[in-house]
Amino acid sequence: MAEENVSQETQEAQAKPEEEKTPASELDRAEAANKEKRELLEREEKLQARKEKLHAIQMVGGRAEAGSEPEVKEETPKEYAQRVMKNEIENP
Repeated sequence: MAEENVSQETQEAQAKPEEEKTPASELDRAEAANKEKRELLEREEKLQARKEKLHAIQMVGGRAEAGSEPEVKEETPKEYAQRVMKNEIENP
């Protein structure tokens, strides 16, 4: 009988750590997930700051494409003569 009590106590003692491990392991996983999300958020914030800085530099530097007209290349007389000789000019 004493052996049965000891084995039951041993089994109960072994069962308790498993019960304790479950919430702790879930907490560990949640903390790890939160840490990973925090790191990703920090990376995204840094990337967003770089994008904003680049956009501001482009706007101030005049390199932004929005609102600007593309440059029209003027044809030189030599280029015009070459087109005429190749018969690439449309007749009106």
